[in-house]
Amino acid sequence: MSKKVVFNGIEILTSEGDSSAQSMLGFVETIISDLESGLNQTDENFHLSIKLDFSPKHLIKHSFSVTSLTNNGTRAKVMRILKKSTSSLDANVSGMVRFDIQVGDG
Repeated sequence: MSKKVVFNGIEILTSEGDSSAQSMLGFVETIISDLESGLNQTDENFHLSIKLDFSPKHLIKHSFSVTSLTNNGTRAKVMRILKKSTSSLDANVSGMVRFDIQVGDG
């Protein structure tokens, strides 16, 4: 059985008229989908806050805050999922996204 991811909040900042917001929302949806399918009942439940700053042609600046996650195996899975998700994002996206999610048993 997979995990269920619940949004606690999301904030997307881009310049007016910038289509980056759609790209960032799609990126967040990808992370949620990958977490739900990539984790299972044996993995811990946890709370995750992520802030990502995007600038065209530059590496993504990020910060993660994870609580209630002590299992190294689950932590490694989460980091692989996040790394895979960030590598698929369009390099021309500009702005900031911050979101807060709870990952628990479905």
